[in-house]
Amino acid sequence: MTKSIPARRIGYFPFDPGVNPYQRLFASALEGAGAVVERIAPRKLLPLQFAAAHDVDLLQFDWPHDWYQGRNAWTRALKQGMYLHGLRRLRDARVVWTVHNLIGHDAGDPEYERRMIQALIDECDGLIMLSSASADSLRATYRIDSRTQIAIIPHGHYAGVYPNEISGAEARSLLQLSTDARVVLSLGRLQPYKGLEELIAAFAGVAASDDVLLLAGRIATESYRQELERAVTTAQLDASRVRILDAVVPDAELQIYFNACDLVALPFRRLLNSGSLLLAMSFGCPVVAPRLGSIPEVACPEGWFPYDPADANGLSEALRDALDCTDLARRRARVLEFTLATYDWYNVGRKVSELYESIIERGSARKL
Repeated sequence: MTKSIPARRIGYFPFDPGVNPYQRLFASALEGAGAVVERIAPRKLLPLQFAAAHDVDLLQFDWPHDWYQGRNAWTRALKQGMYLHGLRRLRDARVVWTVHNLIGHDAGDPEYERRMIQALIDECDGLIMLSSASADSLRATYRIDSRTQIAIIPHGHYAGVYPNEISGAEARSLLQLSTDARVVLSLGRLQPYKGLEELIAAFAGVAASDDVLLLAGRIATESYRQELERAVTTAQLDASRVRILDAVVPDAELQIYFNACDLVALPFRRLLNSGSLLLAMSFGCPVVAPRLGSIPEVACPEGWFPYDPADANGLSEALRDALDCTDLARRRARVLEFTLATYDWYNVGRKVSELYESIIERGSARKL
């Protein structure tokens, strides 16, 4: 006889999906698995105390960095005090944290960030890791109590979330791209850790005269804009060869860029997990990306052109292999098929619910 699992009340905090649909998809996956999800909006004042006051069976956390980071020393000290006090309030609660990053991408004080993350981990009953590589990095970086449950549950896909109705030819027409050009895309916030300067240099070395590199996304800082411009000048590429769109790409226009390109380049310098990789795969795009972090586990083998990030020529060689590939259309179909089958949100919801149930059934043993 199959055991009946009661509907659990899950407090999801801070629920602030913004333009990224991840949290909406995650919450819906939990509900699909039978959970009752209370979406708890962010709060500036005493955030963890506010979350702990909710009458739920378990609290699910995502990105914690705003709880203890401040714009100056005074606000950081204030937030740190609220944060550490809030963590003490969580000792009577069941807590699971999805570890998207070991430290924040923009952490100005990595050692401080690690101390704050360690304090959170010490109060967690469970940790959701998006890959085995992420779990290994976590254990190498932080102290994990033997009673803390670690579950490896991959990120779900984005297929069907964004409009995807136009053809490649229509997309290229909208972007005024030649049908004969080979088009390489990097889409998302333009930041130094993404290795875009190296991508510009590699593109200049292997691309044909009518090939195009598209960099689409808000540039992180004015100084980084200048670095990108210098990289383009050094590579002796003109504006028709490297197009930089300094703007957030609206959801409805993602299909234009992903359907217009031949492949997506993700030349990360450092990485734990990559939502950008899953987004590209959700549009069926082959990718050029390093053997780094979770990428080897997540990427579709038939649609991944890998390279060793320690090899100075690795990116150039992988990019050349991808641009010279004659069956990218077939690979696009295979990437999408693989992504739908491997990163289904139903399975995410089921596996997360199983972790929650294990923690809840165990009772308060973790906090003794």
